[in-house]
Amino acid sequence: MTGRWTPMLRTLASLLNAAGICLFLVWLGQTDFMFGHFTGPPERILAALCLCAAGLAATLAWLVGATRRRRLARSMPERPAEREKTPALVVMMTVAALLLVPPAAITVFVGSAELPNTWQRLRRQHTARLHQRGAKAVPKLVRSLDDSDWQMRSAALHSLHEIGPEAVEALPALMRKLERPQAGGFAQNEAVDTLLAIAAMGEAAKPAIPLLVEIVRGEKGDLLMEDSNIVLRQYAADALGAIGPAAEPALRDLMAGGDAEARRAAAGGVGIQGPAAASSASELVVALADPDMTVRDSAAWALEKMGGGAAPALALGLENPDAEIRREAGRLLRKIGPPAAAALQWSVDEGDAQQRRQAVVALAEMSSINEESIHWLVLESQSEDDSAREAAWQSIEQIGRSANSVFLAMLSNADPAIRRGAAEALGRTGPRSAPDVTKALVRVVGDDDESVSTSALGAIQAFGEKCEPTLRYLLMEGDAPSRVLAARCIGHMGADARGAWVALMMALFKEDENVRRAAEEAFHTLGPDAVERMSSWLTSEHFVMRRGAATALGCIGEPAREAAPLLEEALADPYPIVREAAEEALNRIGVPLPSPLPTPRGTPPAPRAYPARRHR
Repeated sequence: MTGRWTPMLRTLASLLNAAGICLFLVWLGQTDFMFGHFTGPPERILAALCLCAAGLAATLAWLVGATRRRRLARSMPERPAEREKTPALVVMMTVAALLLVPPAAITVFVGSAELPNTWQRLRRQHTARLHQRGAKAVPKLVRSLDDSDWQMRSAALHSLHEIGPEAVEALPALMRKLERPQAGGFAQNEAVDTLLAIAAMGEAAKPAIPLLVEIVRGEKGDLLMEDSNIVLRQYAADALGAIGPAAEPALRDLMAGGDAEARRAAAGGVGIQGPAAASSASELVVALADPDMTVRDSAAWALEKMGGGAAPALALGLENPDAEIRREAGRLLRKIGPPAAAALQWSVDEGDAQQRRQAVVALAEMSSINEESIHWLVLESQSEDDSAREAAWQSIEQIGRSANSVFLAMLSNADPAIRRGAAEALGRTGPRSAPDVTKALVRVVGDDDESVSTSALGAIQAFGEKCEPTLRYLLMEGDAPSRVLAARCIGHMGADARGAWVALMMALFKEDENVRRAAEEAFHTLGPDAVERMSSWLTSEHFVMRRGAATALGCIGEPAREAAPLLEEALADPYPIVREAAEEALNRIGVPLPSPLPTPRGTPPAPRAYPARRHR
């Protein structure tokens, strides 16, 4: 070793040892020390081992070189210039390098203990990344399935799952793994991972169908303990569902002939396929009445996953004799929503009464109901069957105001039952402030059928004071028939129409006798509700109001007896028409007139003269 390499080796050895010791100290700060056992990141202890080993080798080479140089210097006394003293810095570096040897030895010792774990971890990481190579990595992954390390086997199964259908070459090995499960505490996890890897292959895993059926039936009891076998059976059924149409017959057989757990798992497997398994919807509808609750829930979930594909079978289920099937079929159709509208409409057009009722309720909830269905709903709302009537009204209230135009058109239908039902429906759903609805109902109040008229009156009364402006307008501006009907409605509404009482009072003096009679009957119907208001108007400063109030009290009759003192005071009103109206009212109420009659209080003022209008 020549002299010029010695300083370089000395520096390199010092740096390598220093780096190894620093890395070891970092590793030591991230680990625990208990009973002489170190735990921590193995990659750092491995790097520290390599650095310190290299540092030791460099230190040894430097020492050998330094020794040879000293011997050479002693053998050449004639050349004293080459026997230079070692600088102080070099001495310090050398001492530091020698002091690093013991920690380096500790590092080597501890690092060598961690090497096997590090190697295993690196192997597992490599196996978990093999799926990135696709089908090329399958042979190596198949070999890893028999590894003694369960984590290696798990990493291989996860990689096969990620590869998917391209890993079909591994299917025989996966099937053998299920037939001869690995012993140990992680058997359940490995079995589940194996089933997931098979499911990821999809249709390519058709050869595994018989084995999967055995697992679903519970015939592979050696896989797991009995309580954990439930999990495997469901995963096996899900794998059958992932295989697709080729596994549908097997799933249908399981739903029909397996035990409760097999039926539940099979229903869930069908649900995995979604709309593609619509051919199995009939079996699932039958399973809605299964004695086991978990089977019913699984069947309902699968039908919901099918969406519109299950709608025809569910529509047929609406007429099933089993009440549970009918109830669940209706609920699922409503949950599926618009994709089921076509099947529900078929039930309305072609089904029996029970099926039609359920279908219309479902259509109403999804707002997909048409005019024909609304027509049937109105008829059902008049049914004598309490359940049918309740279901119909539930649907009518569900569709709400969106069907008002249809209900208005039905008010002119030739069938009294339809007219009656439409009037009641408007009373429940009609917009309370729409004049067209109120006007249409007022016309129906004059219907020849008394029940239709009563229903219209009830609908108007349900609107309350919000329809009062329309009634007041009809009473003042409408034709004679409209005035008659409006007066009847106001009398029927009572206090809710108090804003129209002035117009009703003015109708008592209309030229049309029918209008006057209708106004009188309305006040008679109002009875005690109007006495207080009419009594207050007897003291109004306008004689027209006083006259109308007195006439209205007379129409009310006996219930207006408490207003008799005010009517007796009105007998002395300056206006003759007011005195006459008060006298007639007292006679109609049944209160005798005072004798003699009181003297009028003055004379009415002369009519106001207006100047003649000038014409240009």
